[in-house]
Amino acid sequence: MSSKTRSTKEESSEPPSLIPSLPEDIIVDILARVGRCYYPKLSLVSKHFRSLVTSHELYARRSLLGCTEHSLYVVLCNKENDNHYCYVLYRKANGNHSLVLIPSLPKMPRRGGFVAVGSRIYVFGGFKSVPQNAISIDSKRCTSCLV
Repeated sequence: MSSKTRSTKEESSEPPSLIPSLPEDIIVDILARVGRCYYPKLSLVSKHFRSLVTSHELYARRSLLGCTEHSLYVVLCNKENDNHYCYVLYRKANGNHSLVLIPSLPKMPRRGGFVAVGSRIYVFGGFKSVPQNAISIDSKRCTSCLV
C-alpha cells in the first residue's frame, strides 16, 4: 500500500466497517436475531459493534422481530455491611448462568417497593441518598435515573 493511500485512510474520521458491503440497518437486523448472551463477546469486536450492541435501536428491532429475552433481577444483601445490591442473572453462551453485579446502580433499599413496567424497573422508598426517594432502572442499559 502506498504511503499516500495509507495516510488518506488514517485521516478518515469515519470508522471502517467490518462488513463494508452491508448497510448498517441490515447489520442491526442480524444482531437482533443473535441471543443476548453473545453480546458481551460481540462488543469486543470493535467500538462500532459495542455501540450497536448497547443501542436502543437494536432493542427496538429485537422487540419488532419478537426476539426479546426475559431477564431476572435480584437484590441481595451483604450481611457483612448490610448493603443491598442489584444483580442480573446472565445466561452464558455455554448454557451456564451467573449473577452479575450492576455497578452503575446505587445500593438498593432494604424495604423498597419494586415494580416492573415494560423494560423499566421502578424502585420506591427506602433510599437515603436519593432526594426523590425513588429511581427508575432502564433494564436495557442497566442504568438508573431519579423519578
